[in-house]
This record gives sequence, structure tokens and C-alpha cells, in this order.
Amino acid sequence: MHILQGAPAGQRARVPRLRRLLARGGEAARCVVDSLLGSYAQILFSESRLVGAVLLLSTATVPALFAGGAAAVLLAAGLVLLLGFDRCGLRAGLYGYNALLLGLGSASLLRPGLPALALAAVAVLFSVLVTVMLQRVFNRGLNLPVLTLPFLASYYLLLGAARVLLLERLPAASPAPWLQAWIPWPEAVLYLRSLGAIFFMPRVDSGLLFLLALALYSRLALALSLLGFGFALGLLRLVDVAWDGILPIVVGFNFILVAVAVGRVWFPAGPTSLALALAALLVSALLTLGLLPVMVRVGLPLLILPFNITVLCLLYVMHFARPGLTPTLSRPDPGQRQGARS
Repeated sequence: MHILQGAPAGQRARVPRLRRLLARGGEAARCVVDSLLGSYAQILFSESRLVGAVLLLSTATVPALFAGGAAAVLLAAGLVLLLGFDRCGLRAGLYGYNALLLGLGSASLLRPGLPALALAAVAVLFSVLVTVMLQRVFNRGLNLPVLTLPFLASYYLLLGAARVLLLERLPAASPAPWLQAWIPWPEAVLYLRSLGAIFFMPRVDSGLLFLLALALYSRLALALSLLGFGFALGLLRLVDVAWDGILPIVVGFNFILVAVAVGRVWFPAGPTSLALALAALLVSALLTLGLLPVMVRVGLPLLILPFNITVLCLLYVMHFARPGLTPTLSRPDPGQRQGARS
């Protein structure tokens, strides 16, 4: 006999309603988890949840930053669900990866407190709005991805607001010297710290986990990251910069991302994509050298600006090239293209 037989009609009617609510809640929870892992995976232009999970683990080497990044993605996901934006884009992490970088950046910069948390939350919400706006403009009008422009705009505003509010800043993160001491090659240490610095963690342990995610994503991407870093080393030796500062790390991760994006993501693997990656690295070197004194004068960090300008300019120009040289990606963002693993 059914357990509800003989129960009042109103009680029987509430059971299907409760089931529907539970089903909707479960779907929303899965959507949020997918968004969290997808946002991490998007940093490597991937949709793989395994890649996203390893990258998430890499941020756990600094618990405060891990919490800041995860909270930012969850806040962004809540806003997207509230406003009814595209759930497929939310699951893929397209609305969350800029918020993720912003959460990591604010957690590494500002000492925790109510004003700092409120400022970071507003900046995260702003980054979501900028992401939606730029996706509509770039994807429909220019056939370009937004990359991390929303993060840059939001983070620069956060820096300015923090100065006005006189918020206390945190000291630089420790580079995990206990692990660094086991690596005898300074070039390898700088490479790993450059990978970790993409998540505002210029640490060897974070960089090792990032390296694992890169290898899981694509062997070609791993090789291209080494090519990009090799160019960065050449530039650093040319300008005679000390390796113990932050500039070599910033140059390193910009060049790594440029090489991977151009050589692996937007163009078919082959001699043409390799030549374009080399050309993009030269352009990135020019932008780095040219922008650095300007950014120092205005008091803003270089961050990932050379990568954004280089890749967007190249993709836009190559849309007008002869067939065979045009970018293969015509969808809104890298996460909406699941490329073949190489």
C-alpha cells in the first residue's frame, strides 16, 4: 500500500512539488560545480573537468587564495543564475574565469576585512557584467574572444579603489623555498613560478600542479609553453633583468600563454601555427618593453595585458588572411571549443 494512501489531498499534492524543487536544486548545484571546475579549466582554454580540478588543487597551496578564488566563482555563478544568463556558458566557465582571477588577485593583495571583502565582491559582480557585455560586442561584431579583459578592467579599478580607501595590503607570498631548494636549475624554478603566478601564486608547488594540468590538457601545449618561456628568457637576458624580482615572472607567464593560445588553440597545429606563435612572441616582447615604463608611471602592474593585446590583434588581423591562415575558432570563447588532444 502506498505510504500516502489515505493522506489529505493537499499533502499528496505537495509531494510532486517537493520533488520538483529538489530536482531543480540538484540541477543548480551541478551547474555551480561545473562552473567552478570549468572556470579553472578555461584558464588553459579547456573544458576538461579533470584539468579544472588539478588547477583548483594548485590554488589550494595557499588556502586564503583558494577560498578567495572559489568564492568569487560562486558569487559570479549566483549572479548569472539570478539574471537568467546562458547556463551552457555558465557550466563551461565562460562567466566565471575572469571572476576567478579577480578573486585570486584580491585575496593575494588585500588583508581580509569587511571593507576589503565588500570591495572584492563588487569588483567580481562588475567583472561578470563586463564579461557579458564584451561577449556580445566581441563575439557578434568582431568574432573575437574576450580573453581576460574583464579581469584586467575590474582589477585595475579594484587597485584604484583600494588606494582611495586606504586598505591594508598583504606582503608578497612566500615562494615555497623548501621545495625550490630541491631544484638546482634557476631556469626551471622561474618557469614553475611563472606558471603559478598565473593564479597570483609565484610558487614552485603551485607551478608543479599547473604543469601537471598543462600536460593533461595537451602535450603540444606543454611544448609550446616551453617555447614561450625560452623567448622570455632571451628577452630577460637581453635587458639584463635580475631574476629574483616579479618582472621575470610576469614576462614568463605572458609569453607562455601567448605561445599556447596561438600555437595550440586558435590555429591548426603545424608549421603555420608555429610560425604565427613565434611572430606573436616577438609582438608580445615589443608590447612588454613598450608598456612597462607606461604602467610604472601610472602605478599599475603589467599583469596579463601583453597577452591580451597580442592575441586579440593577431586573431582580428588573421580573419582577413587567405584561406588556411584564418583562425579555426569562430565561437565566442575558448571554452566552447573542445579541441582534439595532441
